Amino acid sequence: MSLDWPATLPAHFIQGSVSSSRNDTAIRTQMEVGPMKIRRTDTVDYAKFSGECRMTMAQLEIFWAFYNDDHEQGAEPFTWTDPFTGDSHLFVITAMPQVTHLGGTVVAVSFQVEEVPS
Repeated sequence: MSLDWPATLPAHFIQGSVSSSRNDTAIRTQMEVGPMKIRRTDTVDYAKFSGECRMTMAQLEIFWAFYNDDHEQGAEPFTWTDPFTGDSHLFVITAMPQVTHLGGTVVAVSFQVEEVPS
């Protein structure tokens, strides 16, 4: 079962805050003598993103309820929009989100998501 990202929360990271990487599918072992040994461990390719969403304090409460109760702190995948392509994919939040108070009732929530390979 997958969840939907709450409609009352920002649908994507704010522009300019997104960074992306791909999973590493190889193990590199330094040998005592000679070149490094590299072997592939996986063939599944998926994306990792980190970024920031701006939210009100009311939205932050909704975000924490979603993260802790529905998403189970990363255990349940949810449908969200890929920040680069705009396509819908399944994602999980992979690290504890960080909240920065920007003033008044506005906060910046930074978090990392990882695409769930299909």
